[in-house]
Amino acid sequence: MSWGRTAAASTSAIVLAAVLAGCSSSSEDVASPELGAACESAFETAAAVPLAEVNDTEMAETVTRCTTVAEWGEGLARYPEALGMTRAPAESELPMSVSIACFGHETAPMCEDAAAQGLLEQ
Repeated sequence: MSWGRTAAASTSAIVLAAVLAGCSSSSEDVASPELGAACESAFETAAAVPLAEVNDTEMAETVTRCTTVAEWGEGLARYPEALGMTRAPAESELPMSVSIACFGHETAPMCEDAAAQGLLEQ
């Protein structure tokens, strides 16, 4: 399955609108997890692909190089353009982004962590 970043950005905008309509934001400070060099490098590479091009191969590398959902989420927060976003996703958007990234890559380290947390259950 090819997931274009333009479609991801549109889906994220719809989710964000729904979240903003039903929730108020919290200003609690939450510590960011450590972002390993391999994970960060994979996100840098995925983000460097021009928006008009598909970066499925590079995104598949992020779920392999990042070992946990927390680490992958931190990578996405630092490099939102990897999924065609212009800002870091809200915490409530992370499960949807994880589910998209793990489609077809269920045995990748980050996806196994996501499954263990119940994020990939349908």
